[in-house]
Amino acid sequence: MFAQFCQGVIHVPFLLAKNYFHIIIIILLSLFSPASSQNHWNDNDAWVAKGGCWELKDSFIYARGYWRSCKFIYQPTYRDFVYKVRLAKVEETGAYSLLFRYNDEKDQGYEILVYPYSGVNFSILRGTQNELVRQGNSEHWRQGMNVWNTVRIESFGSVFVVDVNDERVFSYSDNKFSRGKLGLTIGGDPRQKAMFEILEITEK
Repeated sequence: MFAQFCQGVIHVPFLLAKNYFHIIIIILLSLFSPASSQNHWNDNDAWVAKGGCWELKDSFIYARGYWRSCKFIYQPTYRDFVYKVRLAKVEETGAYSLLFRYNDEKDQGYEILVYPYSGVNFSILRGTQNELVRQGNSEHWRQGMNVWNTVRIESFGSVFVVDVNDERVFSYSDNKFSRGKLGLTIGGDPRQKAMFEILEITEK
């Protein structure tokens, strides 16, 4: 299970509330906060596995490959969003990635493709084909195994802005896919293992 994470919700200890009126206000703020309605990545039922082995434990997602590109898809669809993930390759040096505006019926969408010893790439995914369209500056990518990096993707219509470890890597414009799902992938054989931690999913 995921640990609870509610971006933007006001957290006030109930012991500090002076009376029941304050408690009711706190509850209403939590229920009707925009973030509380959109940050449900801690809900196991919101994710669907397509190949590979995926385990949700505490605040982490553990991934293991199985001879092809294996995907873990978050079911809500988004147009404009902020998608922020911390990730690390645990075993082997194959690729792993973040998907966005992904159509799982057609198996196509956008992808930030990363390797533990290189950097960050923007690609267009169509089935088993990946078209590399933008290569990021790798100086901000911490290379190695069991090394954590943070990738943040923000979309504005046809424009995508990508940050790595809080540093701007590139922006790219494309209008092939206007809306879709978010997800994670790991490629290769069962020796390939990675870890992910979702930090933010926000619809704009």
